[in-house]
Amino acid sequence: MKYRFMDRYSSGFEVTKMAEVLGVSRSGYYAHQKRPLSARALENEKLVTLIRLAWGKSRQLYGALRIAAELHTRGLRFGKNRVARLMRQAGIRS
Repeated sequence: MKYRFMDRYSSGFEVTKMAEVLGVSRSGYYAHQKRPLSARALENEKLVTLIRLAWGKSRQLYGALRIAAELHTRGLRFGKNRVARLMRQAGIRS
């Protein structure tokens, strides 16, 4: 969470100062940047793409419950809470 904050604001603040204030090391921050995405994060990115397609197909009307049901009919098993969280994070609203 702290590293994401640092990523977001690294253009406006010095990494050294942010690391000091947040109580993390600079080397930890730079190691985090080089680390590949986890399998779950990669899966979430693919799921967001599928959510956007289903949402666009519904003329941007479907919410998380209907989109989860739409994905379920395609044979994809994702819970409604996960779909809702990813929609919220991606700024997708019905």
